Amino acid sequence: MRLQDVEMRSGRLAIEPLLLAERDREFLKQIRRNRNEEEKLMANVEGWEVGKYYDEPIYKTVKEDRFIDPIIPEYYVHGHSSAFSRNAFFSLMS
Repeated sequence: MRLQDVEMRSGRLAIEPLLLAERDREFLKQIRRNRNEEEKLMANVEGWEVGKYYDEPIYKTVKEDRFIDPIIPEYYVHGHSSAFSRNAFFSLMS
């Protein structure tokens, strides 16, 4: 029983970095999709620049090359409402 426990723990430890990398990769892909969607939606609005609010940076005290994690509703803003209700609490726990 102990050997089986050790083997299961070793397997989890071996695959965890891969799963975390895939989760982070999907997160960044969704952020890019949100940005592209904002660009399409606001294409006809004069003075609108993606990532800014009418030429004003959203985060004024943060350097431009620093990434700020979006809040959960902002992450799911362009998705289906069921995706938010199904995944929001899960992402809070992970």
